[in-house]
Amino acid sequence: MLYDHPDMFDDPANMLHVFCADGKGGWKLDDESIRRADEVGCGCKTERGDRAAMLVTPEEGRFSQMMLGVTRSIGDFYHQMYGVTWEPEVVVHDLATFCNGAPEAVLCIASDGVWDHWRFEEAIEALTVGGGAPATDRARVWDFMENTRMRGAEAFGPHADNLSAVVVRFPNPDA
Repeated sequence: MLYDHPDMFDDPANMLHVFCADGKGGWKLDDESIRRADEVGCGCKTERGDRAAMLVTPEEGRFSQMMLGVTRSIGDFYHQMYGVTWEPEVVVHDLATFCNGAPEAVLCIASDGVWDHWRFEEAIEALTVGGGAPATDRARVWDFMENTRMRGAEAFGPHADNLSAVVVRFPNPDA
Protein backbone atom coordinates (compact mmCIF):
# COMPACT_ATOMS: atom_id res chain seq x y z
CA MET A 1 0.00 0.00 0.00
CA LEU A 2 1.29 3.47 -0.80
CA TYR A 3 1.26 6.11 1.87
CA ASP A 4 1.36 9.90 1.89
CA HIS A 5 -2.16 10.04 0.51
CA PRO A 6 -4.07 12.53 2.73
CA ASP A 7 -7.46 10.80 2.55
CA MET A 8 -6.06 7.29 2.85
CA PHE A 9 -7.84 6.31 6.05
CA ASP A 10 -11.13 8.11 5.50
CA ASP A 11 -12.47 5.59 3.01
CA PRO A 12 -11.16 2.15 2.01
CA ALA A 13 -11.58 3.20 -1.63
CA ASN A 14 -8.76 5.69 -1.03
CA MET A 15 -6.22 3.01 -0.07
CA LEU A 16 -3.83 2.57 -2.94
CA HIS A 17 -2.72 -1.05 -3.02
CA VAL A 18 0.67 -1.62 -4.61
CA PHE A 19 -0.04 -5.18 -5.78
CA CYS A 20 -3.01 -6.99 -7.27
CA ALA A 21 -3.61 -10.59 -8.30
CA ASP A 22 -2.12 -11.41 -11.70
CA GLY A 23 -4.75 -14.05 -12.59
CA LYS A 24 -2.10 -16.82 -12.52
CA GLY A 25 -1.97 -17.31 -8.75
CA GLY A 26 0.69 -14.64 -8.26
CA TRP A 27 0.94 -10.88 -7.82
CA LYS A 28 1.84 -7.91 -10.01
CA LEU A 29 2.07 -4.13 -9.61
CA ASP A 30 -1.36 -2.55 -9.67
CA ASP A 31 -1.20 -0.08 -12.57
CA GLU A 32 -4.49 1.59 -11.57
CA SER A 33 -3.18 2.34 -8.07
CA ILE A 34 0.04 3.72 -9.50
CA ARG A 35 -1.99 5.98 -11.82
CA ARG A 36 -4.15 7.15 -8.89
CA ALA A 37 -1.05 7.78 -6.75
CA ASP A 38 0.32 10.04 -9.48
CA GLU A 39 -3.06 11.76 -9.77
CA VAL A 40 -3.25 12.60 -6.04
CA GLY A 41 0.37 13.71 -5.92
CA CYS A 42 2.04 10.83 -4.02
CA GLY A 43 5.66 11.51 -4.77
CA CYS A 44 8.45 9.05 -5.27
CA LYS A 45 10.72 8.14 -2.39
CA THR A 46 13.97 7.69 -4.27
CA GLU A 47 15.99 9.03 -7.14
CA ARG A 48 15.00 5.87 -9.07
CA GLY A 49 11.29 6.61 -8.75
CA ASP A 50 10.53 4.01 -6.05
CA ARG A 51 7.34 4.55 -4.10
CA ALA A 52 7.38 4.47 -0.32
CA ALA A 53 5.21 1.58 0.81
CA MET A 54 3.93 0.13 4.05
CA LEU A 55 2.10 -2.92 5.27
CA VAL A 56 -1.13 -2.22 7.15
CA THR A 57 -2.67 -5.01 9.22
CA PRO A 58 -6.46 -5.57 9.31
CA GLU A 59 -8.58 -3.42 11.64
CA GLU A 60 -9.66 -6.46 13.68
CA GLY A 61 -7.73 -9.38 15.14
CA ARG A 62 -4.25 -10.09 16.38
CA PHE A 63 -1.81 -7.19 16.00
CA SER A 64 -4.57 -5.11 14.43
CA GLN A 65 -4.15 -1.61 13.06
CA MET A 66 -0.37 -1.72 12.92
CA MET A 67 1.72 -0.20 10.15
CA LEU A 68 5.20 -1.17 9.03
CA GLY A 69 7.31 0.60 6.46
CA VAL A 70 8.45 -2.09 4.03
CA THR A 71 12.07 -0.92 4.28
CA ARG A 72 11.85 -1.57 8.01
CA SER A 73 10.64 -5.15 7.75
CA ILE A 74 13.86 -7.00 8.62
CA GLY A 75 13.42 -8.58 12.02
CA ASP A 76 9.79 -7.55 12.47
CA PHE A 77 7.98 -10.15 14.56
CA TYR A 78 4.37 -8.97 14.53
CA HIS A 79 3.91 -8.75 10.78
CA GLN A 80 5.20 -12.25 9.98
CA MET A 81 1.65 -13.55 10.06
CA TYR A 82 0.88 -11.10 7.23
CA GLY A 83 3.71 -12.24 4.98
CA VAL A 84 6.71 -10.23 6.20
CA THR A 85 9.73 -12.48 6.49
CA TRP A 86 13.23 -12.22 7.83
CA GLU A 87 14.41 -14.93 5.42
CA PRO A 88 16.76 -13.53 2.78
CA GLU A 89 16.39 -14.27 -0.88
CA VAL A 90 19.72 -15.82 -1.87
CA VAL A 91 21.07 -15.46 -5.39
CA VAL A 92 24.35 -16.98 -6.61
CA HIS A 93 26.30 -15.58 -9.57
CA ASP A 94 29.49 -16.78 -11.25
CA LEU A 95 31.71 -13.76 -10.66
CA ALA A 96 33.64 -14.11 -13.93
CA THR A 97 30.37 -14.14 -15.90
CA PHE A 98 28.90 -11.34 -13.81
CA CYS A 99 31.94 -9.10 -14.42
CA ASN A 100 31.36 -9.40 -18.17
CA GLY A 101 35.02 -8.65 -18.91
CA ALA A 102 35.37 -5.82 -16.36
CA PRO A 103 38.44 -6.01 -14.09
CA GLU A 104 36.30 -6.10 -10.94
CA ALA A 105 32.79 -6.27 -9.54
CA VAL A 106 31.62 -3.79 -6.92
CA LEU A 107 29.02 -4.72 -4.32
CA CYS A 108 27.40 -1.84 -2.44
CA ILE A 109 25.06 -2.82 0.37
CA ALA A 110 23.46 0.34 1.69
CA SER A 111 20.55 1.60 3.75
CA ASP A 112 17.56 3.22 2.12
CA GLY A 113 18.95 6.61 3.15
CA VAL A 114 21.73 6.07 0.59
CA TRP A 115 19.50 4.63 -2.14
CA ASP A 116 17.07 7.55 -1.78
CA HIS A 117 19.65 9.64 -3.66
CA TRP A 118 21.27 7.37 -6.25
CA ARG A 119 20.32 5.38 -9.30
CA PHE A 120 22.18 2.07 -9.25
CA GLU A 121 24.22 2.82 -12.37
CA GLU A 122 25.27 6.24 -11.02
CA ALA A 123 26.33 4.72 -7.70
CA ILE A 124 28.53 2.12 -9.37
CA GLU A 125 30.04 4.76 -11.65
CA ALA A 126 30.83 6.92 -8.60
CA LEU A 127 32.42 3.92 -6.86
CA THR A 128 34.63 2.82 -9.76
CA VAL A 129 37.68 4.29 -11.44
CA GLY A 130 35.72 4.88 -14.67
CA GLY A 131 33.66 7.54 -12.92
CA GLY A 132 36.66 9.88 -12.63
CA ALA A 133 36.63 9.42 -8.85
CA PRO A 134 39.78 9.62 -6.68
CA ALA A 135 42.45 7.01 -7.27
CA THR A 136 42.11 4.95 -4.08
CA ASP A 137 39.26 2.69 -3.04
CA ARG A 138 38.98 4.43 0.35
CA ALA A 139 38.85 7.90 -1.25
CA ARG A 140 36.18 6.82 -3.78
CA VAL A 141 33.94 5.40 -1.04
CA TRP A 142 34.56 8.46 1.16
CA ASP A 143 33.60 10.80 -1.71
CA PHE A 144 30.53 8.66 -2.51
CA MET A 145 29.30 8.85 1.10
CA GLU A 146 30.08 12.57 1.41
CA ASN A 147 28.19 13.22 -1.83
CA THR A 148 25.29 11.16 -0.43
CA ARG A 149 25.35 13.18 2.82
CA MET A 150 25.22 16.44 0.87
CA ARG A 151 22.34 15.17 -1.30
CA GLY A 152 20.47 14.11 1.84
CA ALA A 153 21.01 17.50 3.49
CA GLU A 154 19.82 19.27 0.33
CA ALA A 155 16.70 17.11 0.01
CA PHE A 156 15.71 16.68 3.67
CA GLY A 157 17.71 19.20 5.72
CA PRO A 158 18.52 17.94 9.21
CA HIS A 159 15.93 15.14 8.81
CA ALA A 160 17.92 13.08 6.26
CA ASP A 161 17.57 9.32 6.71
CA ASN A 162 20.51 7.26 7.96
CA LEU A 163 23.37 6.81 5.53
CA SER A 164 25.09 3.48 6.04
CA ALA A 165 26.93 1.45 3.43
CA VAL A 166 29.36 -1.40 2.97
CA VAL A 167 31.31 -1.44 -0.29
CA VAL A 168 33.21 -4.57 -1.36
CA ARG A 169 35.36 -5.01 -4.44
CA PHE A 170 35.77 -8.44 -6.07
CA PRO A 171 38.53 -8.85 -8.65
CA ASN A 172 37.46 -10.65 -11.80
CA PRO A 173 39.05 -14.11 -11.55
CA ASP A 174 39.42 -14.24 -15.35
CA ALA A 175 41.05 -10.80 -15.72
